[in-house]
Amino acid sequence: PQITLSDSTTFLLEPSIFNAGNNPKLKMDYVGDNTFRKQLQPRDFFNVPPGKTIIQFKAAIIRKQYLSAADRSTSAIDMSMLCP
Repeated sequence: PQITLSDSTTFLLEPSIFNAGNNPKLKMDYVGDNTFRKQLQPRDFFNVPPGKTIIQFKAAIIRKQYLSAADRSTSAIDMSMLCP
């Protein structure tokens, strides 16, 4: 996942997609029926400094063992954050 802050700085939680599957902070929880979930509070998850606002959040869903583009979602999640 990557965020952009109100001062235009960006923070990428895992720089290499090949290592993302080994990062326990990124692991999704299996909730049954082939469904996985990850709940997070963006400010805490990314350790956003006081006085900064998240204006954009981007992420892609990948398999734990990432070997090629076939192991990721076909499109990324890209959200603009318009609330303070």
